[in-house]
Amino acid sequence: MSNDIYTIVIPKLKLFGYHGCYKKEKKDGQEFEINMEICIEADPIREYDAESDTLKNTIDYSKIENKIKQVFSDKKFNLLETLAVHISNIPYELATKKISKSIFSVEVVIRKKNPIGMSVPYVELKYIKLSHDSQDLYQNTPSCNA
Repeated sequence: MSNDIYTIVIPKLKLFGYHGCYKKEKKDGQEFEINMEICIEADPIREYDAESDTLKNTIDYSKIENKIKQVFSDKKFNLLETLAVHISNIPYELATKKISKSIFSVEVVIRKKNPIGMSVPYVELKYIKLSHDSQDLYQNTPSCNA
């Protein structure tokens, strides 16, 4: 694996949802903010048709955003951890076979605004899904910090 990594950042996606363990959360809903970082090994991308500057050489960010919105609204999750796992699978599902194999990691941060029973402005969960090939190398790569 090369040390060159592209990091695609989808920041501050604001969504309203009905996730949580409490009845009030499921009934009334609340604001959430999603951030996603997708780290992709650069060399496999460069191996594609160099004369073709098209979406086939990366991941379509707008499709990722739309799929996050769909997953977020299709089901009510009790745990942010479960929601994060579902969201982290999206880049792998939408990528071409070659790009999917070159995904190094997907980081999802879910920020739940005004959590029930707490006096803090938000609670935040960070989930990092490592590809099988990158698990040993992840700690030594400065481009994608845990």
